[in-house]
Amino acid sequence: MLVTTIVLAATAALAPAAGAEKPTRGCTASYAEIARDELQALFPRSGFAEAFASIDKNDDGVLCAKQTPGLFNTVDNTSNATR
Repeated sequence: MLVTTIVLAATAALAPAAGAEKPTRGCTASYAEIARDELQALFPRSGFAEAFASIDKNDDGVLCAKQTPGLFNTVDNTSNATR
């Protein structure tokens, strides 16, 4: 029981505070920033808002995008751990 309490206390101490601001790190050199409106103009489909929200982890309306033949890859702008 004591071990469980210590583990839970340690986990709570490491967890970010509710409402804490999520970081914005930008895009790597091979990706370009793209705003929600710009991306929606390229892909005007139903379900866009839900799909965008599932990628945009910090809810700032900006993703990093890379287009290659046959693929348009997007990741959140918090995924660049080098900045």
